[in-house]
Amino acid sequence: MKKSAISFFVFIIIILNSLFGITYAATDNAILDISQSSYAIYIDDVMVGFDDITNITVNDIEMVPVKYISNLLSFDVKVNDNFVEITNAEQEYQVKFFIGGDSIEYGFKEDLLTLEYPTSKPLSIKIDNEIYISCYDYCLVMNLKFAEKERENHKYYFYTREYLSTGTSYIWNNTENVVSEKLKLNGTMIVSLKNGDMLISINNVIVQFRDAPFIDENGRTQVPVRELCEFLNKRVYWFENPQRVAISTVPADLDNTNGGGAGGDSIQFVIGENKYSKNGKEYPMDTAARIINNRTYIPLRIAGEFLNYEVIWQE
Repeated sequence: MKKSAISFFVFIIIILNSLFGITYAATDNAILDISQSSYAIYIDDVMVGFDDITNITVNDIEMVPVKYISNLLSFDVKVNDNFVEITNAEQEYQVKFFIGGDSIEYGFKEDLLTLEYPTSKPLSIKIDNEIYISCYDYCLVMNLKFAEKERENHKYYFYTREYLSTGTSYIWNNTENVVSEKLKLNGTMIVSLKNGDMLISINNVIVQFRDAPFIDENGRTQVPVRELCEFLNKRVYWFENPQRVAISTVPADLDNTNGGGAGGDSIQFVIGENKYSKNGKEYPMDTAARIINNRTYIPLRIAGEFLNYEVIWQE
């Protein structure tokens, strides 16, 4: 089946749904308007090359082929009596749902979350041997970052956690699109003193801090978190009770969420406590984040290494 035939094909399926077995999360009497999508899909900034299968539009909702995209992401998809199970190689991350159901379970097998939808909206649909769900919902349940940064150009971007954290993508099986599996540093952060003033350069560019960094009582370099993240194009999140600050690896111009940059890794510092957490797991440290003159400071080495920079003290 070629791209040019898909619109006609899905139209025939709608007419003869009893023959072809179309299944969807909507009422039995619902009429679905299905057409081939005009949007290109990019994963980790490389366009997906569709062949017989492509993304579609259902009632003005952009939907992606679950099996096709999941296989590109090295996930295994099993379908048994309209029950779909998506797992990675280690079977640690799982996505489970019934085609035509109104919910999807997803997450790590020890702590599954549930996405629920009213039955009036198509959550999943099956056409021939492929399963479709919306672009946004697919990214949500598959732990990807969804970006509409070129929506006016009919382009959707999906980003894996690995790519957002390291700039490295593991998903492409052909040599043209493979990126080296060796983790690539984003660069270096060099800390030095000149005439008693602290200078911090990132990739040979001196950061012009409005609030000066300093060396704390534990010999650790503390920097104003917001200014550092503005320079690196990372978003900062502030939380109360307890007071804490978080950084996401998702670039700020791609992060349109309010909760910490879905799809990337995150680090949190609790003010005044000698510990930090990465993706919810706590680690000890020999200093603490703090607030000075209404500015929040964090230890540079821990933040820099989390963001995949080499941090160097230069005498």
